Amino acid sequence: MKKYILIFSAFVLLMPFLALAQSDNLTESKITFEDLDVTDPGILPTSNFYFFKELVRGFQRAVTFNAVSRAELELKIVNEKAAELKKVSENDEALKGLEKAVTNYKESTDRLRTRFEALKETSESPNVDKLLDKLTDRVLKHSQLFEELKAKNEELKDKIEDAKGNLEEITTNALERLDRAENLKERLEKTVEMQREKASKEIRALEVFGKLEERAKSDELRQRLSEVKNGLVEKIEIRFSGAASSTISQILENLPVTAASRLKTLEELKEKTAESALRKSIDNVRVKVESEAGENRIGKEDAEKMIKSAEGMINDLKARLESGKYNIIPESVKSLLERAGNNLINANTAFKSEKYGEAFGQASAAVTGAKNAIAQLSGANSVLPDKAYRKKLEDLEKCGIKPGAPGNWVCKDGGWKLEPEELFCAQVYEPVCGVDGKTYGNACEARVAGVAVKSRGECLISGTDEAYRKKLEDLEKCGIKPGAPGNWVCKDGGWKLMPEETSAAAPKTWTVEHANNRFTPRELKIKKGDTVTWVNKSGILTWPASAMHPTHQVYPGFDALKGLGKEESYSFKFDRVGSWKYHDHLNPSSTGVVVVE
Repeated sequence: MKKYILIFSAFVLLMPFLALAQSDNLTESKITFEDLDVTDPGILPTSNFYFFKELVRGFQRAVTFNAVSRAELELKIVNEKAAELKKVSENDEALKGLEKAVTNYKESTDRLRTRFEALKETSESPNVDKLLDKLTDRVLKHSQLFEELKAKNEELKDKIEDAKGNLEEITTNALERLDRAENLKERLEKTVEMQREKASKEIRALEVFGKLEERAKSDELRQRLSEVKNGLVEKIEIRFSGAASSTISQILENLPVTAASRLKTLEELKEKTAESALRKSIDNVRVKVESEAGENRIGKEDAEKMIKSAEGMINDLKARLESGKYNIIPESVKSLLERAGNNLINANTAFKSEKYGEAFGQASAAVTGAKNAIAQLSGANSVLPDKAYRKKLEDLEKCGIKPGAPGNWVCKDGGWKLEPEELFCAQVYEPVCGVDGKTYGNACEARVAGVAVKSRGECLISGTDEAYRKKLEDLEKCGIKPGAPGNWVCKDGGWKLMPEETSAAAPKTWTVEHANNRFTPRELKIKKGDTVTWVNKSGILTWPASAMHPTHQVYPGFDALKGLGKEESYSFKFDRVGSWKYHDHLNPSSTGVVVVE
């Protein structure tokens, strides 16, 4: 029986690859009307009756007054026009008809930009939060759709790219202006998770997020996008684990995108992965794509644009390094800059020799290297606020170089004075939680107390909300708890000293359900000694097991050892503190984590 289960498991794991094994089977990778949540696009821009559809939309705009509702309506219209575009392209309409549909879409995104710029609320508002979820979902799907259209319609690629870029720019601006920093990564990850399951799911998301990263203006958003891309690469490695190099190459070759976009995505993926089979496949496909430049799949204009983009990214990186705003410059950043510079030199050499495919590839590698360097630089440092940075320069001019000896050195009366630390904490309440579990008014106060900062914001009350409510009830019923040591329990209107063992919290059993190819909850926080039970609620076998796939050795023993049928369960007791990632062995892209405290 075990033999058949293993054979079945192997078959399930290979299904995504077998589905793409033939080069003419690209349907699974493409954006569908179902992805766009549109059943039927209805009247198309090429119809003489299209103006009726636009009149209805105009009336809807006229009777919608709330700022969030207006933005939501315009986003809905933009999505409808994306579906119209897809339908026009599938109907083999004349190029003029497709061009009209692209122009229509672009005009709607211009209105969408105005709607989002008019928003005053942030993601703290539930309505704006939902709107940003919809926006990130749409940009992920629309960008993929437009890449497919560019691959089929070379003559319109600039107009298509312009329309696509409009929505990408609207998205980055909205996330930077309206979203909270701590929400960004979770929102982006959730957007990918909600996409339809397909073998190229994470690769195509990597391509779109790379574009957003280039358009982002804030280091915060760039950093979050970089972190999400790292997570995507991990999932790609898991998805392709054990697959033949030829199968991986075929999937990469069959991505329904332009050769230029394929090269950029391959560079992004190669830069971040250490998997030898995947890197080998990337190299094979890259050589093939670059050689196709002679067939005008990558032309002079493409190579020229990519070289300019590389120059811009490298200059941005150099300016950051020379700005003095960064406390730490890792050696890896310097290495990436040097390598990006060499790639740019190679790109220019190839361009002069009219080897445009090679020039594009080298310039793309330079862009990727510079982007990763900027992400590493931002991650390793806290950029000094402008006011603090100006103060630093003023101190340097007045008092010279700051002494290297430890202590709180202050520029005063033309020289550096060693002052008591506590005198110079600003009276600003920006709470932080110390590793000792206490809340401090700001990071300076924690430093003065000799306590490292665990997290921003006030320390969370230990225990669950239910436990906290119990504390309040005890206070109301029995008064202040005695300070003497022991297990004091509020009972019969007073505090009673009870045997210690009765107060020990009994181990709990938690439940995680598996349905629709995902674990719910995806992240579970428990106590050491608690047990987690996985229950399969779907009709598809699931096999929960510890990372990494396929060895399951990060937490030995945490392995169901078989696929679970519907309503079957598997339980495991966690005796080790830590953050334990796991996955479905039969569908490695379905993951979760158990945090044991």
